[in-house]
Amino acid sequence: YRPYFDAKFTTIGAMLDTVPDDCTFYGVAHHEPEDMTAAAFKALQAAHMPVVRAHGGIPTAIFTSYSLNNPTNHNFNLADWKCPDGTHDVLGGDYYPDKSPGWTQAQTVDHWRSAMTTFGVDRLMIGEYGVVNGSSGAVATVTEFKGLIADLVEVACYWSQQASGKPNYRFTTAVADAWF
Repeated sequence: YRPYFDAKFTTIGAMLDTVPDDCTFYGVAHHEPEDMTAAAFKALQAAHMPVVRAHGGIPTAIFTSYSLNNPTNHNFNLADWKCPDGTHDVLGGDYYPDKSPGWTQAQTVDHWRSAMTTFGVDRLMIGEYGVVNGSSGAVATVTEFKGLIADLVEVACYWSQQASGKPNYRFTTAVADAWF
């Protein structure tokens, strides 16, 4: 939250110094950067990822799932966004099955494996995942997804929220039980 950050801290490093030593954190500079150019993204990463690393964080880049080597996305080439080796340790993706009806969850996970190779990392995280609250088959969808990523991801975050004008991804009790 920018006003809080501006009022409380003078640098990103000062803010990162407040993270407890026993907390693992993934530092991301511009989550879902597809709204900028690859050159602007690389410059931002060059400035911020060394700060994340110096303060004990794990340098991470998170893109939309649609961009991570999706063979149907011909307007985005992840290779153009790859930073110099050592910039990032982890590649992340955001994924909502209802927003990606053109391919299965298994195909999506295969795309991520390919994207990791393209991006030059061997670690993956899910920055956001969610199924529409009350959708039929939600528990089965989450259960399938957890099985597909079990040997691949080191951390996965569920987006349990409803933003204005967006689908409701809040947990139901059954989906929470399947996720956790």
